[in-house]
Amino acid sequence: MESADQYSPDDAKGLAQVLVDLVVSVLAQFDAASDAQHRLLHLKALDFIENHLTDPGLTPEGVAAAQSVSLRYLQMLFREQGWTIAGLIRQRRLERCRRELCEDTFRRRSVAAIGARWGFGDAAAFSRAFKRAFGTPPGEYRQRHATR
Repeated sequence: MESADQYSPDDAKGLAQVLVDLVVSVLAQFDAASDAQHRLLHLKALDFIENHLTDPGLTPEGVAAAQSVSLRYLQMLFREQGWTIAGLIRQRRLERCRRELCEDTFRRRSVAAIGARWGFGDAAAFSRAFKRAFGTPPGEYRQRHATR
């Protein structure tokens, strides 16, 4: 067995660098796994939201509970993508409403009924949100963009 005093300071520096490289490599693997888990959780939450947009009770808390994570943690994941959970839910609902307002299939359905179908229980709140998002009230949007 060799003793530590047989190594030069340069040998110790080299061994220290190898040890640091090894630790960095191990930590990088944990980070990569963690990033993959974050992406998977984010995708699962997005899928849950898409599949529950018609539920007027869909809330950020409900999305977090369905993913078995804390609301705060899920909010952090969405914030990294530039969204809030509530903002994404509202935007996706509004996009679905906008699509239905333009389709002949839904021509007989009232604007309020389309809003309610996508989780907007209050017609006035739906109208305000739609106008804020798309620059025109939903009824006018329908008149301008409906297919003939």
